[in-house]
Amino acid sequence: AAAQPHLGGLLQVAPDDAGLHLMAWMTADLAKRLTDQAATEAAARAGVATSPLSDYFTEAPAQQGLLLGYAAVPEDEIESGARRLAEALETAFPANPDLL
Repeated sequence: AAAQPHLGGLLQVAPDDAGLHLMAWMTADLAKRLTDQAATEAAARAGVATSPLSDYFTEAPAQQGLLLGYAAVPEDEIESGARRLAEALETAFPANPDLL
């Protein structure tokens, strides 16, 4: 819940009441601008560890996304991590209407 306000236009985070990870599906707009592999690289440069969901498929997935682990993240750092992830995704490949 803390992540969605920052990631809303970029990723659709699937709700999960328990677990260690969340699946965050890339919005169509973001997927037009970069792959989940590129998104993972951008996140890493911002100090946020993610995994591309495409790594878990034997063929190209219908929709790309990121696996977000939160088990080892202190609760008071989740919002800051979501903000850094959003900034990384927005700046990795800025929206350009000419490319869409």
